[in-house]
Amino acid sequence: MDSSSSTKTDSAANNNKWFIPALSTAVIAGTFCLVVCLLLTWNFLQGRPDPGVSEKPSPLDSQYLAQLKTQLAQNPKDEKIKQQIRQLDLDLRRQFFRRQNLADQGGLLLFVGGIVFLAALKITLAARPQQIIPPSTTTDHPPAQLQAQARRAVITTALIIIGTLLALLLTTSNQPPPLATAISSIKSTVTPSPSGQSEKTPAPHELTTGPPEKTPAPWPRFRGPNGLGICTYANIPTKWNGTTGQGILWKSPEIKYQGHNSPIIWNNRVFLSGADENRRMVYCFDGDTGKIIWQEPVPHLPSPDGTELEEAYEDTGYAAPTMATNGQEVFALFATGDLAAFDFEGRKLWAKNLGTPDSVYGFSTSLMTYKDRLIVQYDQGESDDEKSKLFAIAGFTGEVVWEITRGVANSWTSPILIEQGGAEQIITCSDPLVAAYNPLNGKEIWRAEIMGSDVAPSPVWAKGMVIVAQPWDELYAIRADGVGDVTETHIAWSADEGVPDICSPVSNGELVFLLSSDGTLTCYETAGGAKLWEHDFDEECLSSPTIVVDKIYVLCHSGVMFIAAAGREFALISQAELGEKTTCSPAFCEGRIYIRGEKHLYGIGNK
Repeated sequence: MDSSSSTKTDSAANNNKWFIPALSTAVIAGTFCLVVCLLLTWNFLQGRPDPGVSEKPSPLDSQYLAQLKTQLAQNPKDEKIKQQIRQLDLDLRRQFFRRQNLADQGGLLLFVGGIVFLAALKITLAARPQQIIPPSTTTDHPPAQLQAQARRAVITTALIIIGTLLALLLTTSNQPPPLATAISSIKSTVTPSPSGQSEKTPAPHELTTGPPEKTPAPWPRFRGPNGLGICTYANIPTKWNGTTGQGILWKSPEIKYQGHNSPIIWNNRVFLSGADENRRMVYCFDGDTGKIIWQEPVPHLPSPDGTELEEAYEDTGYAAPTMATNGQEVFALFATGDLAAFDFEGRKLWAKNLGTPDSVYGFSTSLMTYKDRLIVQYDQGESDDEKSKLFAIAGFTGEVVWEITRGVANSWTSPILIEQGGAEQIITCSDPLVAAYNPLNGKEIWRAEIMGSDVAPSPVWAKGMVIVAQPWDELYAIRADGVGDVTETHIAWSADEGVPDICSPVSNGELVFLLSSDGTLTCYETAGGAKLWEHDFDEECLSSPTIVVDKIYVLCHSGVMFIAAAGREFALISQAELGEKTTCSPAFCEGRIYIRGEKHLYGIGNK
């Protein structure tokens, strides 16, 4: 055999040794891609909503959920049905995110598997035998060695694919049981009892609307649960110094996009938003470390009325409304009218524009949630131009559940949620009305025509009365058990001293505390409206006060926090300094305070 023939034989032998491993890899990779395709198809079919549930199907559509909601409409006070709706809704959401996660990871695996398949196929075609090479000394790779090499390649490839599939299944398996399990337990209770009433059971996930001592742990909106400015934890810090670092758990890096909105808390996550004329941003911080877990932009969408915000008012800016969360979604609203929802991992669920608000001093009304709905008080314009709206928006889909037109002017107040006589009410105040609405359908329950222009302090709730402030003018306590126009019948008392102009009142039930922007703190009796005392801190105050058990926390514009006894006589307990100016109200949770300064977010408390 000449050297040329020997070289060709060696080359063919070297190619042949890769043929079997490459062919095996191509077969396994192709099979893997087929399995992933089948898995993604199954996942897609599982995520299709029940037919006939709605004209615009959503991932949460379910005939059983629709049946339960019909039952609830017939028995609105049936706590058992409410709990079943909440549980099924939660399971539907978790299943949706599991399918979404599976689709994302499956698509990536299909892409990688396709690349491996094409590469192996190319090697197989290049290495396929052109002629039979006798098993002689022409090659250093006898058939037994080639077979062993092929087996090793096949086993290695198979292990990689199996491991990848297992990893995919494990990352998506930490979910609730299949919906069939939950639905099977619900089917038996969808049909009402002969009497039309269902057995009432406790609802552990019910949004609490009772006295402060029953409020839930998170700080999910402006001024905490239900917007009342009440913290029930006793282990809240009373001493810190932002300059020396005493009592400061962490201080975030400078926040690029600033805003006047206050932080909100759910579990160990702290949320706030920021914006300038070109960009709107939502931030999620780790409550233990202050590190940014994620930050996501909010797109600017065209205003439905075709108008655009030319320039934000300096005192409110582009991001004054405080965000809100229901523990599953988190919502942000900006002065441009842009509204968006994210999940807790930073995925944008939806975004829309409510229209550029017509507001003299800029838009700053904060958001609130009611069960799975987002409530937006969108007051603007004048009282007779029918621009003001109150929206209830489905938190997960962004669809408007109901909306009403309000005959009020632009305001800077935020709504609160109360419970009166076993029924919940959304309380709003603006020129000229204080009004209560049914959160289920938006129907007006009562109204009092007592407000004037430029209303900024939000209402507060104490001892069956809604307490509202007409800036620098009058404080009113309104009994909340009325129907229709209660202007002449349900004003329990009024006062005209120490009435706040910006900061919202706060009450522990027995006493009502008012804080004016010049730093004067005034105390009234809730029951009869008798003035007990006033104290001047000689500081400018733009943040609303908070009651923490038996203390009242007053944060001043300079960053100084005064802590006084929430009692019938003034007594200063301590004061602490942030070392940075602030216009925002603090957020509280167990052992912690979070304060947004002009440039940084501070975590105050113990590790």
